[in-house]
Amino acid sequence: MNYHYGAPAIGLLIFFIFLVGCTSTAPPPERTLGTIEPADLALQLSDLPAGFTIQEKWERARSEVRQSAVDKGWKKGYHVMFRRLNESTLQVEYLTQDIDVYPIETVNQALAQGNAEMLQRGEDAYQVDQLPNPKIGDSSQAYSVKLMKKSKNINARGLFIQFVKKDVYEQIVMLSVSEDYESLNEIAKIASAEIK
Repeated sequence: MNYHYGAPAIGLLIFFIFLVGCTSTAPPPERTLGTIEPADLALQLSDLPAGFTIQEKWERARSEVRQSAVDKGWKKGYHVMFRRLNESTLQVEYLTQDIDVYPIETVNQALAQGNAEMLQRGEDAYQVDQLPNPKIGDSSQAYSVKLMKKSKNINARGLFIQFVKKDVYEQIVMLSVSEDYESLNEIAKIASAEIK
């Protein structure tokens, strides 16, 4: 019998997607621009642990990002989602990567606002715990997020890493019963290394 997160996972994904394209301090002037298109920065199956498949991918349109991102100069972006069935738990795991390009002067604003909004969203339905800085790219942050049932039981779990490198802001999210932070950290490092 196959089990999956279903509605709770969708709720957690919507929460994460809400934070994508968020837009505070300007980066140092010595930073340079990335030279690779967002679609070419996307993770590949060979970058991930075994068993993942691509569920969806698309170039992000201006209409998909929040107005605050557009106001801060959002230029372009890309989204990819992977999934796999965890054979030991029979749970479906998801991994998403969102890549956004901003002007170099405002790219750190995505990270700062994402941090503020993430911590503010720790309300009844979500338990948000900030994790140690993963030190990825030029600046980064990480969270553990749990979607709670009314009974306060954990209904779905997610790990979240955001980072900025050059003029690129990325958000990588793993919805998994195992909360494998080490794997997500390694995946985020691979993603950061692609930005040249």
